[in-house]
Amino acid sequence: LKYDQSYGAFFPYLSWSPDGTKLAFVELSNNDIKTLALADLTVLNISNTPNSYGRDPSWSPDGKRLVFASTYSENSQYVTSLFIMAEDGTQIQQIHACAAECIRPDWSPSGNIIAFEENGDLYLVNIDGSGLKNLTNGNGFNAVPRWSPHGDQIAFIHGSNVNDRGHI
Repeated sequence: LKYDQSYGAFFPYLSWSPDGTKLAFVELSNNDIKTLALADLTVLNISNTPNSYGRDPSWSPDGKRLVFASTYSENSQYVTSLFIMAEDGTQIQQIHACAAECIRPDWSPSGNIIAFEENGDLYLVNIDGSGLKNLTNGNGFNAVPRWSPHGDQIAFIHGSNVNDRGHI
């Protein structure tokens, strides 16, 4: 794959599969999420969702599923939701319809919870869509949640507002 900045061949949203054999990425030309098998360089379009904008794919700890954010048009408004799908692009299920743009989902090491950011706050949601929990409750601007290896902590960037570059 070659990144062509003038065309935007793919977003720099890359995610390694846990076993290191595949990369998930978003191709700008059609906003689809694709995987690249590193052994034979086979590219598979796994989201193939016309009229939507996929982003931020993240592999499950077992490498069998991906979580991603998708923005699409619904009733003449743009809506963002979080989805989980099998690694081959089947079994797509919405796990959270966001009130604002939600991005950067990250699997817990146990594979049962997704951390993500929405409108400057950090949230957790179970992979079945239940148990939505706001972790930061409007306390500044919070972004890029990442689970610790044991799942007992979440690192993130925090700033006093959206223009504050923040602290980890």
